[in-house]
Amino acid sequence: MVRNKPIRTPRSGERAGVVLRESLPAAVRDKLADADPEPLPGSYIDSRLKEQRSDRLFRSRLRDVRTIYLYVLIEHKSEPDPATPVQSLGYLRRIWRRYAEQRRDGRAHRYRHLPPIVPLVIYDGWPEWSAPLSLLACIDADVELLALQRDFGYQVRHLRPDERDEQCSEDPVVRSVLRALAWAYARNLNWEDLVRLLRAEAVEEVCDSGCPPRQPPNAATQAEISRSGKTPSTRIAAPLATRTARTAAEPPARSISAPSSRRSK
Repeated sequence: MVRNKPIRTPRSGERAGVVLRESLPAAVRDKLADADPEPLPGSYIDSRLKEQRSDRLFRSRLRDVRTIYLYVLIEHKSEPDPATPVQSLGYLRRIWRRYAEQRRDGRAHRYRHLPPIVPLVIYDGWPEWSAPLSLLACIDADVELLALQRDFGYQVRHLRPDERDEQCSEDPVVRSVLRALAWAYARNLNWEDLVRLLRAEAVEEVCDSGCPPRQPPNAATQAEISRSGKTPSTRIAAPLATRTARTAAEPPARSISAPSSRRSK
């Protein structure tokens, strides 16, 4: 008597592994370990788009034992959405942020060691998919500017207290704002530098509002701060930096004439 072998129902992770291995490029597929991908809870799409989209995040292992995330986005639309590259970048940002912010301990390390995420869009519309396959393909720029966009990098200008005036800015108003920001957290800020900073802000006030410049701190103020045990940078420079930057960003206030002392009859 021949007995039929029981039919084994594949688990959801196995089915997901089949779909992913059949859909991902060989460069990714060949690096995946043999273990089934692990489905993770949660959704990363906007609530207003959930009627048109669904998503699922999977965690898998690479052959070098490191972690990789596979993000599946199912498009329930009749035609390609040209916003998909930009929206996908937002979903990846949310995944990385949730990964790095899962707990306070080790946060900096996780931000510097983010796992790779490979997004996969599953589309069932009738027209052929025509939206760009990368965000870079959506950016209208020349070769040099595209090179800056290629890895989503950013530029940094580090404001330092020891930066010379000519290196800071040619514009005196801009220089006063940048100086205030550069000295906001400087340690052991001496009084000569602090007076110089206040005078620079005074130049900015004269240029913007026409008001008389504010005088630098007198001896009584200096003695009071010395008794408090706090450095001038924390007592004065840091709030001054915030106020100076905010003042420079705001448009000049219009003058308001004083009300007449007579009552209208």
